[in-house]
Amino acid sequence: MTLPFLDSFDLLKHQIKHSATEFISELKILKRYQKNIENIFADSELTSSRRYRTITKSGNLAISGQNLNDIWSLSGIAHELGHCLYENNAKNSFLKPFYSELIAHIFEEQIVSLILRDEPSILKEWNHYQFSVDLLNLYFFILEWHPGFFEQQQRKVRFDPAALLFRESLFLIPGYQLVYGFASVWRCLLRKQNISIVDLLEYLINATNSNYQK
Repeated sequence: MTLPFLDSFDLLKHQIKHSATEFISELKILKRYQKNIENIFADSELTSSRRYRTITKSGNLAISGQNLNDIWSLSGIAHELGHCLYENNAKNSFLKPFYSELIAHIFEEQIVSLILRDEPSILKEWNHYQFSVDLLNLYFFILEWHPGFFEQQQRKVRFDPAALLFRESLFLIPGYQLVYGFASVWRCLLRKQNISIVDLLEYLINATNSNYQK
């Protein structure tokens, strides 16, 4: 087994007809949250050259990153939008980081898939990329929680150590690889269920609020 290094520069630079925010704003499947999305984009800093991330504006989450016409931008903004829509509507709970990462992963995957539906070869590459992300999430989860595992499996598992440089959470947020692992396992389980991303978002918000901790 060889774990993948995410070498997908050409895929992520694939051009799309509209900017990321324009495409997302026109999606019918997100119509229920149109006003929320407008407010998030209005508060966002979409000319930043830094990596995509959430920022806090007026007590709510917004997005920092570049709003460009490519898959990299669309995937980054879609991912952070998932975080924002969930966290701006969910109360505090031990479940919150887990559900937030899950919905962010699913928003990223499904929103990009929508724009690529008429480009089957690129869509296939995108699906493979997302599967590779899931493998890496599980790899880092095992690395953090069972560090001796890969030493025992050296002949079966090969991995480029340089990828560690791109996993800052491994060093900055101890224990957080469990959250990424959770997101990828559940995303894999949900892929064949054909669940609307908005229905899933609302389910996770309600599930979190039912476990509200003051």
